[in-house]
Amino acid sequence: LRQYRHHKATAETTTVRNDVLQSLVRKAGHTQRHVRCMGNPLPLRTDDTSVHARREGVDLLLDVWSYVIAHRRQELTTDVTFLLKLAQGLRALRGEKECVDFVVDVAARSRRKDNGDDAGLVADVTAPILIQGVFAARMLKDWGAEREVLRLMAERGFRLEDKRRR
Repeated sequence: LRQYRHHKATAETTTVRNDVLQSLVRKAGHTQRHVRCMGNPLPLRTDDTSVHARREGVDLLLDVWSYVIAHRRQELTTDVTFLLKLAQGLRALRGEKECVDFVVDVAARSRRKDNGDDAGLVADVTAPILIQGVFAARMLKDWGAEREVLRLMAERGFRLEDKRRR
């Protein structure tokens, strides 16, 4: 975190190492996440410290994503594990809206890759990444966002078998 903040504060021409960025994604808001984070949030605590830690973690994840895109770090944007961990982190920290927006952004960028723009910049979005968006939309009770992510899944040949609706 120190290396990342130092780099941002000084606007150095050197880049932040990939392992540092990956570590930030895994550790962002760590006090508000399960040890083996799969995207499921901890029980909601509304004390100021918990709310602040979650917001700080969400902001850090979004900042890392912005950095990765701005610096065209293809080794990370084409790493589906990195993208999945970022989506899971957003959802685990109760950044449901941010998670949906992230998933839609990744899907849009991977679609642009198919059309030649940003060729190879973002990996083909996978079902587990899209599912994080579906779950986040459901937490928000944003049925329009849920339909949008399900549409993105269908476009890519994925289907969510919803056990709730059987």
